[in-house]
Amino acid sequence: MEEKEFIHLLYKHKKIVNYVFITSYMTYWYKGVEKTYEIIKNTLKEVQIFIGGIYPTLMYKHAKETFKEAHVIKGDFFSSKTANDFNLQVSFEEMPDYSFYKKRDYVVFNTSSGCPLRCNYCVVYKIKPEYTTFSYKSLKNFFNSQKDKGIKNFVFYDDALLLNDNFYKLLEYAKYISKENAKLLYKANVKRLYLGLESTNKKTMLESGNKIDTSDFLKAVQNLIKAGYSSKQIHSYILMGYPGEDEQDIKESIKFASRAGTTPHLSEFSPITGSKIIKNLELPFEKEPLYQNNTFWVNYYLGSESVKNIKNFALQLRRKNGII
Repeated sequence: MEEKEFIHLLYKHKKIVNYVFITSYMTYWYKGVEKTYEIIKNTLKEVQIFIGGIYPTLMYKHAKETFKEAHVIKGDFFSSKTANDFNLQVSFEEMPDYSFYKKRDYVVFNTSSGCPLRCNYCVVYKIKPEYTTFSYKSLKNFFNSQKDKGIKNFVFYDDALLLNDNFYKLLEYAKYISKENAKLLYKANVKRLYLGLESTNKKTMLESGNKIDTSDFLKAVQNLIKAGYSSKQIHSYILMGYPGEDEQDIKESIKFASRAGTTPHLSEFSPITGSKIIKNLELPFEKEPLYQNNTFWVNYYLGSESVKNIKNFALQLRRKNGII
């Protein structure tokens, strides 16, 4: 939405608005929250403004200093005193409401909340301390309701999708990418799969959480290919900018992912407040969240020339394999 349209919308509802709730996402996007806050404050001068979400949860002190006149909420909003005061209660298994969209070709949803893993660069467990899965009944009802409306594309946004047995129950099976459920995924018409390889550097794999090794990755890919998937359908993520890795380390991971039969993509590392790894890094992340921005970090850490070389290398490999 453009700024003019947003301001017009605020003026349109000015007489009936008493409270405004602003959410936030990544810490280094706080400037967007600041801009939104300023527009609302200048347009709706008498309203009370509440700011919550990931940014104030991870950087509460910074958020309080930035938004001195707003009500800043840390942690899960629907568990907060504010939500209780306003009688805003949402069921844990509340599914997204897409009725406001005039046209849509796909829906995005989760089958769980939180993550049982403890990667040293991740803070999901601080935002959602408990790993909980939604019931099969709830998932099935949502899935079927969207299918009845003509939706054919479903995007799962879980942090640990393959650890949730109820996901497989939607496909009528359970447990990781074995031969059996690789066939089931293919049979269920799951078109694209994105696998997190991240790195083939043994030190990085061990430090970051030891979630997967190269043999596990190869086995999973082989099972998917045998089930009928092509390299164009199996995608992999390679982490770029992880502390301790250089240009050559990242290129080796890209080559491995490509040779394994996947389409490699780069995922830019960002040092997030609250993660274990940030303690070993020297920039003033707590004072200025913009230092946590992934684009800034990879160019600062690797250098812009190396970043350009790595991106071109990944692009050339995809072209060579006929992906682009």
